[in-house]
Amino acid sequence: MRLKTKLLTCVCLFFSIIGCQTFHYDPSQRTDSYLMPMVKEGSIYQAITPLLEDKAPDQSAFHLLDDGLSAFVARAVLIDQAQHSLDLQYYIFRQDVSGKILIAKLIQAAERGVRVRILLDDIGSALDNRWLATFNHHPNIELRVFNPVRGRSGLSRALQQAGTFSQTNRRMHNKLLVADSMIAITGGRNIGDQYFSNTHVDFQDLDVLAIGEIVKPSHQYFDDYWNHVLSVPIDLLIELDSEKSFSQLSSLTNQYLQDAKNSEFINALKQSNFLTQLRQGRLDLSWGNAYVYADPPDKALTEVEIGFEEMLGSKIGQVLANGQQRLLITSAYFVPTSAGMEFLQKQLKQGVEISILTNALSTTDVSAVHSKYRYYREPLIKAGAKLWELRSSAKQTKRQKWFRSRSQASLHAKTFVIDQDKSIVGSANFDPRSIKINTEMAILIVSASLNQKLARIFENLTTPESAWKLELDEDEDLSWHAIDKEQQPLVYDKEPETSWWMRFKVWLVSILPIEDQI
Repeated sequence: MRLKTKLLTCVCLFFSIIGCQTFHYDPSQRTDSYLMPMVKEGSIYQAITPLLEDKAPDQSAFHLLDDGLSAFVARAVLIDQAQHSLDLQYYIFRQDVSGKILIAKLIQAAERGVRVRILLDDIGSALDNRWLATFNHHPNIELRVFNPVRGRSGLSRALQQAGTFSQTNRRMHNKLLVADSMIAITGGRNIGDQYFSNTHVDFQDLDVLAIGEIVKPSHQYFDDYWNHVLSVPIDLLIELDSEKSFSQLSSLTNQYLQDAKNSEFINALKQSNFLTQLRQGRLDLSWGNAYVYADPPDKALTEVEIGFEEMLGSKIGQVLANGQQRLLITSAYFVPTSAGMEFLQKQLKQGVEISILTNALSTTDVSAVHSKYRYYREPLIKAGAKLWELRSSAKQTKRQKWFRSRSQASLHAKTFVIDQDKSIVGSANFDPRSIKINTEMAILIVSASLNQKLARIFENLTTPESAWKLELDEDEDLSWHAIDKEQQPLVYDKEPETSWWMRFKVWLVSILPIEDQI
């Protein structure tokens, strides 16, 4: 008994010591900075100004990026064309093919005098690469890390994450790129090959490119995060390699671009007419009023209490509650909780048609989420909602235009289509983590044109070729319905494309009391 007591005391003491090792620094060690005023020159200004000339000051324009390669091309073109400033905020920034190409282009932008600010989440991006830290040496580039852990790798990092779980569990899930303070991209995509359609997992995702009035408040939210106490300069976290100075960045840039010269990304960029379409006013734009919703960065501080009314989830909830006709929900992770179920059931009783698309067990990348979502399927269908789960074969034809190999589709988009004129596109899922734990960002767009485009995307993703429709049979048991390649009906009474072992593991996880963490 004494030995057990001593061991327990040692464990508690160890984790209390680890818990004291959250990263603290003096904010005076860094210099705050803010968005740069719009400069009336450069190719982006020349392309955008004619589009805004005959529009009301409160109008913004939006272009949907529902294809992975198009989303990559848009980012690469904006980085190439920026003349004054580039601000990027991401949960994940991988150093794979697409990530390295964009890193190289960011370095090129800095070399021609563009101010580059990059804010990345520490857990999502795992910044332990010396090169990524080294390019912070460039006088025109600054990299900051949001809510970092002091340990940078290995056991030390894992233990400190465990010991400071209440703080490190809160992540910056926002996604935003702003070029020359005039044009922005936001939505569901991180930076990495799988978000741009080039891995064995093909994320079905969606961003919007925005110009006009909406860009400034989006940019101001970036500044709120950039200048927050939890945003730490990378050189305070990682000891920079003295042998790799910024004088070597040009060779790094050449190496990255040379390695990728035959990639689908570079080929798509060469063949793209994105910039020409933008300059000539031929880009497919939807106009309307828009509003930015973003969690305050203080949401990531355990010692600060944020009222729910200040959070993104509350603001989205108010918009959805005002819907009267239809609500199309696309959410990679869908765990409505009892409160969300009560809200959806109320809307259904009031005559709102609700359709939901999320991942199947065979397509989700987080099975723990599926273990909790599964309990809401039958009640939703009984209440009158229509429910679909993405198939692993979704949108393969479109992907194979560029990529020879097949991949497994997985849903990553987060959108709401409300009635006939309102849409929400952002980073937030319909789950407890997005609402209560992570920081998120979204844009409410009041535009009948964009609403209809998103509705068509939803319809395409919920065809029998792309998604399983869930129904209740005569015994009120779940069944999954789709069609095969010969257009013949497919009906399953168990999770399609899964093994008994996969289903058993999900059931086992479902026993754990973790719903409020996923």
